[in-house]
Amino acid sequence: MDFMLKNKLLITGANGQLGTGMQKAFLDSNYEVIPLGKTDLDITNRGQIKQVLANRQPQIIINCAAYNKVEMAEEDAAEAFTQNTLGPYWLAKEARSVGAILVHVSTDYVFDGEKEKYKEVDCPNPLNVYGESKLAGERLTLMVNPNNYVIRTSWLFGPSMDDKSQNFVMTLLSRAKENFEIRVVNDQRGCPTYAPDLAMKIRELLEKGASGGIYHITSSSPCAWYDFAKKILELAGVSVKVTPITTEESGTKVRRPRSSVLENKKLEDLNIPVLRHWSEALTDYLKIINN
Repeated sequence: MDFMLKNKLLITGANGQLGTGMQKAFLDSNYEVIPLGKTDLDITNRGQIKQVLANRQPQIIINCAAYNKVEMAEEDAAEAFTQNTLGPYWLAKEARSVGAILVHVSTDYVFDGEKEKYKEVDCPNPLNVYGESKLAGERLTLMVNPNNYVIRTSWLFGPSMDDKSQNFVMTLLSRAKENFEIRVVNDQRGCPTYAPDLAMKIRELLEKGASGGIYHITSSSPCAWYDFAKKILELAGVSVKVTPITTEESGTKVRRPRSSVLENKKLEDLNIPVLRHWSEALTDYLKIINN
């Protein structure tokens, strides 16, 4: 792909956390950015996808639209698979028809957590409907065009232009205002990832001219949700008791991976620096929240 010319880049799910980060990451004279929220482009509507891409003629499409309700996916599998599997498939098909490359964002939940860490080449084995729907979306995206990109990330947090958008940081701080004690799971490990950092790294990957396929991109230094929660409250200056609990004690009805730590092996092979420690990014995010 020739990045010497101005590239037309279309972002789906543009108002969410990652979509917001993507808009800022590509905000310069090298790109013409077309940010589309769900009201502008519903990726579950193939006819609309076809019409929008034919009219806009993008060179790059970054799909940030997804169904992320892990608990609800078990009760509404049809909706999860429509958004996370069929949507990316239709995007990939129509992207190919206009000569565009699709960058599809996926999840650490495609793995079962039986290993401590996962490389891109490790075999997925999702434990829940959400993970199954995301894995199916990955496979169809690359089946349509092996030159497409699948970016797996985890535990995303960051600013959003969507007022309804939520993440663990915001939820925790909100609960801290109403409770003297917060119970947080301590037996699930992953990598909290700052959406703006992820967006910039995706741009770097594209401009590196990397071949298509699956890439893991997360912040460095894994932790448990309990450790993440304690650091959030510490940096926010909030004094609330945090009690570690097991996944079973949390009352969840959904099986989740014990460890979903993603190794950024292919980035390292390309000599692309991995993301900074999540606590540094968290400090930046809390400053934005406070302002």
